Amino acid sequence: MVDAKELAGSKIFLVEDCVDYIDIVVETFAHMYDVIVSRNGSEAVKVAMEEQPDLILLDIVMKGINGYEVCKDLKKNKETASIPVIFLTGMTSADSKKTGFDLGAVDYITKPFETEELKARVANHLIVKKARENLVLQKQLLEKKVEERTFELKETSRKMEMASIEAILRLSRAAEYRDDDTGNHVFRVGVYCAEIAKKLGLDRGNIKKLSMAAPMHDVGKIGIPDKILQKPGKLDEEEWEIMKQHSLMGAKILEGSSSSIINMAEIIARGHHEKWNGKGYPDGKNGEEIPIFCRIVAIADVFDALTTERPYKKPFSIEKSLKILKEERGKHFDPDVVDAFFAVKNIILEIKEKYSDVKKIDGSVFWSIELD
Repeated sequence: MVDAKELAGSKIFLVEDCVDYIDIVVETFAHMYDVIVSRNGSEAVKVAMEEQPDLILLDIVMKGINGYEVCKDLKKNKETASIPVIFLTGMTSADSKKTGFDLGAVDYITKPFETEELKARVANHLIVKKARENLVLQKQLLEKKVEERTFELKETSRKMEMASIEAILRLSRAAEYRDDDTGNHVFRVGVYCAEIAKKLGLDRGNIKKLSMAAPMHDVGKIGIPDKILQKPGKLDEEEWEIMKQHSLMGAKILEGSSSSIINMAEIIARGHHEKWNGKGYPDGKNGEEIPIFCRIVAIADVFDALTTERPYKKPFSIEKSLKILKEERGKHFDPDVVDAFFAVKNIILEIKEKYSDVKKIDGSVFWSIELD
């Protein structure tokens, strides 16, 4: 509710060419509002734009441009269109009143008028205008609060998701420590995948998610016994069947999350040992049945494993490792993914050096990967 006191100092613009009525209006509102006067309809719109009055009292019959034309111009101009207009005129016919209201006037007062009636009508329209402005302001404040609250909720949700992802990343690294005493393998794979995915034309959102999900590919190793995981020689058939379970264990650890990144990690954990020719595990999928994220992780994982020392082998040379990847094009690996890998080979080698096993790195690398 608008208090009448709030109207004090409101600005009234009187467009009138009769001196007698100018004096009456000015005297009527002298101690209530600021009154601006123009005796020329031609300059009324310009004055209204400059002064931005709270209400306009507009005569109809004037020399030059009449009040109807002034009202039309006021309503066409976006800077003055919302200013309420009251026609103050000696024209009393029903048609003239209809014309006035059709042009957008909020009221129509005929001369001669009672000053108390004029005061009351002007006050009512100022109250309506003030109430409308207050409503707009409240709406803006509410929208701002909703926006701020929405941002806070999104930020809280993001932080919770990041905390969950970081926990899984640390678990992945812990699993990797058991046959790689630095655990840097999982981070390198994530960054390799980002570069390969960029070359394949994946969208930015999926590239970012892939870079953070890929390091979780071997989280299931946490459930493989040390005697198998760290065996220095070749695994026998029974041991190999147990080792292959890490893909299912990883998917089980990651299932049921509300995080899209961990959902992707679940898919990758299960499917990164599938092969293009259908001879992989655990599901024997082939070709494009294998999710693209799994196909990308497959080559990144194998390349890094080939070039890294493990309990059961010495690292292969870069040359030999690249030769193996080429030989497995269309067999183990998606041909397009192999081509993308070799297209960014130099970047991959730079990443391998940057995040080598002799360097200490942490999970923050995934929050700062550049995608451009």
